This record gives sequence, C-alpha cells and structure tokens, in this order.
Amino acid sequence: MAKTDCPNPWLLVDTLTQTEFAGMMRSGVKPDGQPFPGTIPWQNAFKMTDNDLAALYAYLTTEP
Repeated sequence: MAKTDCPNPWLLVDTLTQTEFAGMMRSGVKPDGQPFPGTIPWQNAFKMTDNDLAALYAYLTTEP
C-alpha cells in the first residue's frame, strides 16, 4: 500500500478559530503559510457555504 500524506485534521483545527478555519479551507493555505498537501480536497470546501464550514468546524472541534 502506498503511503499518503493525510494529516490528522483535529491537531490543526483545535488551534484555530472558526473564522481562521473557514479562511484556511477557502484558500488552501495553512496558517503557517504552507499550502495544503494534494490529499486535502480544499477545492471542495472552497464551494461550501459559511453554515457548512461552521458545521464542519463544530464537528472537528467536538470531543469524541
């Protein structure tokens, strides 16, 4: 099986506000200025509404 660059989103999202998260998802650029790896489909998130991104943020920041 090939190795993929699929980071754990919870580690990054926990450090962001909802506004920062939405900006990151729409730009494809992490807060440190690095672009997302090709395995992150941010182009799909770019099309999401504010409410959709808020729901995704809420899901990713909810403790299991």
